[in-house]
Amino acid sequence: MTMLPLLLLPLLAGQVLAKFEVQVPEQPVVALYGVDATLDCSFAQVGPFNLSDLSVFWQLTDTKRRVHSYYGNQDQLEDQGESFANRTSLFPAQLASGNASLLLRRVGVADEGSYTCFVRVDTYRSAALLLQVAGQNMVFPPVALWVTVGLAVCLLALLIALAAVCRRKIKESCEEARAAEEAKELEEEEAKTAMTPLKS
Repeated sequence: MTMLPLLLLPLLAGQVLAKFEVQVPEQPVVALYGVDATLDCSFAQVGPFNLSDLSVFWQLTDTKRRVHSYYGNQDQLEDQGESFANRTSLFPAQLASGNASLLLRRVGVADEGSYTCFVRVDTYRSAALLLQVAGQNMVFPPVALWVTVGLAVCLLALLIALAAVCRRKIKESCEEARAAEEAKELEEEEAKTAMTPLKS
């Protein structure tokens, strides 16, 4: 009988560890352009734990670029991607209850993509979600906007130049036709003049 608790201890420990899971939404998170978005991520508590033992990392799934880091009981943003600077935060007051969600401010088109949430207490667990940007307030990125304007200006200049060339060609054709008609009339008059003495 005294051996039974010792035999059950590894089994119970395995069940506790099995509860440590990271969960994110299965459906894509849709955010409006220019509006703050929350990327939900939660983890099951493995009994009481110290926040100093907790690590939370958010990164882009494809490029592995760091979005936000938390460990040592504080944010660690030295390796954060420049495009996310001053735009991300966790919910510190809710970390102890298993909330590792990320607040992403002023969402832009370039923020679209897959994000992975890593959580570590005794061991690492992770899960990925997809962020999509939508809304009536979407605008072109500055580079794309300037490229579009530049192409439009070039096209307009080309059309103006083409119209000028066509106009000049039409004018030259008209002048040539008028000159040919005048030459023909002059030849006819000269022919009539040349034949007049022969009749007399």
